[in-house]
Formats: sequence, C-alpha cells, structure tokens
Amino acid sequence: MQTNTPNPSRHTSRFFEGELTHLHELLTEMADLLLFQMDEVIESIRLADVDAVVNIIARHARVNSLFADIDAEVMVVIARQAPVAGDLRCLLTTSKIAVELERIGDEIVNLSKLLLALLKQPGLNLKLLGQTVELTRLLRSMLLNVTQLIARQEIGAANEVMRLHGEFRGMLEGCVKHHLSSVLADSRLISLVLNIMDILKSLESSSVFCRNIADYMNIMINGTHLSEPGEPASELLP
Repeated sequence: MQTNTPNPSRHTSRFFEGELTHLHELLTEMADLLLFQMDEVIESIRLADVDAVVNIIARHARVNSLFADIDAEVMVVIARQAPVAGDLRCLLTTSKIAVELERIGDEIVNLSKLLLALLKQPGLNLKLLGQTVELTRLLRSMLLNVTQLIARQEIGAANEVMRLHGEFRGMLEGCVKHHLSSVLADSRLISLVLNIMDILKSLESSSVFCRNIADYMNIMINGTHLSEPGEPASELLP
C-alpha cells in the first residue's frame, strides 16, 4: 500500500507565499492611506479647513506604524527563509518602496503643517494657492497610479507615473516663476510666497519619491530600471 509522504518543501513554499502576500497587503494599505491623506490635503485647502489639516497630521502615526511593520517583517522573512534571486529581489524592493512611501507621508505632514500656518493667517486669499492646488492634484494622480501599480503590479501604471513626474516638473517650474514675479510686483507677499515655496518643495520631493517607487516596481516585476541607476533627482527647488 502506497502512502502519501508530506512534502516539507511544499509546506515551506506555501508559508513563504503567505508571508509575501501579507507584505503586499501591508504595502497596499500604506499606499491607499497616503492617497487618502492627499485627498484630505486637497479638501482642506478648498474648504480652508484647519481641523482637517490637524487630522492629517495625527493620521500619520498609522503610516509610521505600517512602515515599521513592513520593515520588521521583511527582516524576519529574510532571516527565516534565506531567499535568493527573484524572491530576494522582491523582498528588498518591497523594503525600498516602503521607505519611499514613508517619505511621502513625512512630506504630507510637512506641507500640512505649512498649510496650517497659512490657513490661520487672517485675510488669506486662497486664489494665491491656485497653482499649488493644481500641483497637489497632479501629485494625487501620481499617487493613484502608485497605488494601482503596487496593488495590481501593472507596469503601465509605472510608465504613467514617470510621465506624470515629467509633467509635474514642467508645471512646478511655471509655478515658481509665477510666485517670484508676484514678489517682484508686491514685496508684501514675500512671507507668504516663502511659505508656498516650502509647500512646493514638499510636493516636489513627493513626486520624486513616486518616481522612485515606479522604478523599484519595475525592478521587482521585470528586473530592470525604468531610468538609469543612480540618476539624480535634479530637483528644481533647493
């Protein structure tokens, strides 16, 4: 009589797949949360809602918690499974993507604090933030593609992130020139414009982080870079 002998390697493989699936779920949740945060930023500007900005800052604790969970789990999986080749590449790029998402979360908090200071200014003309809002919406589109890229691993979303990053840079350059012209026309706006420039810097950094995620996802899926390795961010704002 033939008996079925359990296959330990098959059990280990299934357990490893479960760990990878859980990491993917955490990464997706983190990206979804950042997309929600960006939606709240846009609404807080539109409604001049100080309370909404305060909630954005408080919600960042969950972003940090997800990052810590992903970082710890990646280390545990590597130590337990000793993965190689594609599996190791998947884990390492997951870790790198989590770092970029956490950086985006930090920038959202930074710009939220700057918005909080702006919205508390008496007599603030929200029209001065018009182009900044458009840039924020463009960044939101990048984040939407990032979440889709992470959730579905569709490489077309990575190409769209890269395209939107180029569009963002062009719009940012025009926005900076516009605000500098405003200061030259009315020096009383210098304090306000400096605050807006800080917001633009946070938006620009987030755009670069989105671009990096698209590149990492392409490495995870195809094993190649979308851009040349080590390509500088060449950000417009210092």
